[in-house]
Amino acid sequence: MEALLSISIILVVMIVIIALKINLGYSILSGILLCTILFNRGLGLFSDVFQTISSLSNITLILSVILIFFLARILDEGGTLKRMLTSSERFLRKTWLVIIAIPMVIGIVPTPSGAILSAPFVAEVGKKARLSNLRQLTINYWFRHSISEYINPIFPGVLLAASVAGISFGSFALLNLPLMMFATAIGLLFFVKGIPQRDVRQTHKKDDLLNIGKVVFPLLIALLLPTLFAVNLAIAMLVAVAFTIVINKVYLKKLWGLFVKSFKLDLIVLIALILTFKTVLENSKAMELVAESLIRLHFPSIILIILVPMVIAFITGITIAFVGVSFPLLLPFIKVNGHLNLGLLMLAYEAGYLGVMMSPMHLCLSATAQYFKVEYKEVFKKLLLPQFIIFGFAVLLYFIGWPFF
Repeated sequence: MEALLSISIILVVMIVIIALKINLGYSILSGILLCTILFNRGLGLFSDVFQTISSLSNITLILSVILIFFLARILDEGGTLKRMLTSSERFLRKTWLVIIAIPMVIGIVPTPSGAILSAPFVAEVGKKARLSNLRQLTINYWFRHSISEYINPIFPGVLLAASVAGISFGSFALLNLPLMMFATAIGLLFFVKGIPQRDVRQTHKKDDLLNIGKVVFPLLIALLLPTLFAVNLAIAMLVAVAFTIVINKVYLKKLWGLFVKSFKLDLIVLIALILTFKTVLENSKAMELVAESLIRLHFPSIILIILVPMVIAFITGITIAFVGVSFPLLLPFIKVNGHLNLGLLMLAYEAGYLGVMMSPMHLCLSATAQYFKVEYKEVFKKLLLPQFIIFGFAVLLYFIGWPFF
């Protein structure tokens, strides 16, 4: 119970700070300090900070984010990005299809904070279509995750869930397939419907493929080098930037000015705070203590199956975290008469997915909210209804007996 009380205090303070329209970074900082105090980390906080800033994966993430915006600035400076988007509209015919295709394609590859990579491109189309910043953000965020988090075989959270449950990835993907299709449809209905069609020439121009290639090839470099050849993401981004400089013939004397314009210190600080909070949560064993405390309350099993992954997911903002912490503890409740109940497994995963998608700790959400200059609580309100509709659909699937295989 002490762990539940402590985490409740932390969440309430963080939510109050957000509600008061104070910078999200202060909310995360309060979480760090309170977690340190309430979970008895003490001077361990200093080792947590050092662990965070010295972690290769964290350094890679921050360098990658810096290079993503540098790449976007280079593409934008000479009009390359605008030409690519216009050419894409001529190929795809529909403005709405262009704006969702970018995050969906980038979302195929599990790039850390991948929504940041697609954000500048969505913003460019969104500005042309006169969409609000909030709408641009939700489209980018939603379609970055609506497929990959459910059925993508190279996303670690999905693979871990199947592994812990002891079923094949194919069975787990098929289990989640109706949710993925429904989530995509809900995203189209809530965020995409009504996007005005821009007046562009419908005939292809001979340089359309070249315009698209000048943007797509650097993105492919950034996405495929780490995936296929295990190249460090920051190095892959650096290669992509160098490639872009060469093919766009950018003068070297312009690069420093472009870099300074692209550098977003507030975003880097926010990411560093979130990464530190995650380290404190991990080293304090807070999530394990919270999950065990929830189970000891002896709620009905279906409530635990929903509540435990949802709470862990909201606090951490990471799919692999809620799966890794909650699923091993919940397996005895998910098994009925010694057999795995796939409907309950689906419900547990969807509950966690909802928590991740709504969490201020989710880097894709917090970082792109900072990029689009939208307050977290505005995004929260925009996402709340569609997310709970999807969760309601998952509950419906469970009660009608899904899966039917």
